[in-house]
Amino acid sequence: MSVGVSKHTIPAYTLNYADMDARSIEDIYKLQQGALFKNVFTRTLVNEQATRAGILDAFYWLEQNATQKDVVVIFMGVTWVE
Repeated sequence: MSVGVSKHTIPAYTLNYADMDARSIEDIYKLQQGALFKNVFTRTLVNEQATRAGILDAFYWLEQNATQKDVVVIFMGVTWVE
């Protein structure tokens, strides 16, 4: 699962490359399908997709689908604001 938020409503919290980083992480692991890993399944949320509900849904998907035999990678390129 990769989450990258580059666009932010508060300019001070904007990260220039977080969305590209999230997509790159996904691409790197997809290239390993059939080589290092038999299958690669990804969830990538960038910018407007990276809502609280979207992130929680992705964690729920992991909980329902990942087993003890799987490798799970979670990348988060975000700035948390409360």
